[in-house]
Amino acid sequence: MQVVQELVLARSALFMWGVHELQWISIERTFRHLQRMVLATLPSGFYPGRFAPMNRVIAFRNPLAVKLDFIELLTFARHLSCSDDRDRIYGLIGLWEHHDAVRNASSIGTVIPDYTKSAEHIYWDFAVGMVESGLGKRLFGCIKHQHHLEPWRVGQMPSWVPRWNVDDKVELPNSMLLVHALQEHLKIQAEYSLHTSTILKGTQASLPTSVEKKDTMQVLGAKLDSVVAISDVLCTETSIRVLHSTVAFWYDHIKAMQSQHEGRDLCRDLCQTIVCGFPTGSDCGLVARYIQWTLDADVGETAPTLVTRILSFLHLLQNRFEQGSQLTKADPSLRDSEQLIWIFRETLPRALRCKRLFLTKEGHIGLCPAACHPGDHIVVLPGVGAPMAVRQQDAFYQVVGPTYMAIFDGAFAMDVLDNVTIDMMDFR
Repeated sequence: MQVVQELVLARSALFMWGVHELQWISIERTFRHLQRMVLATLPSGFYPGRFAPMNRVIAFRNPLAVKLDFIELLTFARHLSCSDDRDRIYGLIGLWEHHDAVRNASSIGTVIPDYTKSAEHIYWDFAVGMVESGLGKRLFGCIKHQHHLEPWRVGQMPSWVPRWNVDDKVELPNSMLLVHALQEHLKIQAEYSLHTSTILKGTQASLPTSVEKKDTMQVLGAKLDSVVAISDVLCTETSIRVLHSTVAFWYDHIKAMQSQHEGRDLCRDLCQTIVCGFPTGSDCGLVARYIQWTLDADVGETAPTLVTRILSFLHLLQNRFEQGSQLTKADPSLRDSEQLIWIFRETLPRALRCKRLFLTKEGHIGLCPAACHPGDHIVVLPGVGAPMAVRQQDAFYQVVGPTYMAIFDGAFAMDVLDNVTIDMMDFR
């Protein structure tokens, strides 16, 4: 973490190894040149997705070229190695102050390093400062947990505090239309408040003794739906494993609900969810190409019954694609190219990493964090551009994390929000 800060703040940087040395400006120019090259001419092993971290460093070195805020800096740093998790905030203060164009910096206040505090304590203090500065809505898109979310206990850091040392690599898409709908259709304003439900008395060694902490966030939100089924965690060591989980989820849970929701295209919703990070005119066409590429690359020791299921699902998607318009069939994103291989091998696995597919009671499909369980609620909160998965515990809720739902991708019918339940929610 400190290396990135030193690199960004240095007037000039010189890399040295053994008797060799290289100026930073040469590295920067090389990366810019590689990005201008067409994919077919890139050296073996280079894919556009691998440029993202270096692009961010280049942007940080030029504060006049890009406007950032501290949350964007923290999100970027999640992808980096760090020997001391406290430096995931403290190690970026120099970058924060370096950017005169940083938004919201003054409203959060000055962060003063104090290494007598634990990382948990620092994250909690910073989150409280954000809420009290009117930025509580920004927290929810940053919330990530490990594969399991344990029940909250007195003295424990609340689930609404982002764990900046937890990273699942890729953020889910946000919908500003959803934010607008809450304001205009439901008349819900982004008002987040904190209060203290307990006084911590040294119940955890990582927290100071007799420190009063604000552990409950209160906000008026809308309960949209509840989760009834989830897929296996989409661990993406191999594409064939992602394919197994997807096809199994279709046959075991979604296909049976299609007859109950005749006005909704659940097959398209599933495909749209899988490729939610890639703009294309044919979600089913792209998923069909992904399945075919995966089968050609690595069938492995897939059981014959599962192969039959996969081929049947592939046939369904191919038929739907053939019935599409000529404009859709001519979609450039579906042409044979190095770009498709890059999407299938690099980008798509990263986008699905540590996620699950989920199905709701009302027949909606989406992606959720690995910690999500059947019975969790899907809620929409003011100012938050993604539906949130939350879990009820006694009289309060835990925040599981942001989700993606196909129904909210792009323009959506406002009647989706007609039957929501408006409620004041306490999060811990």
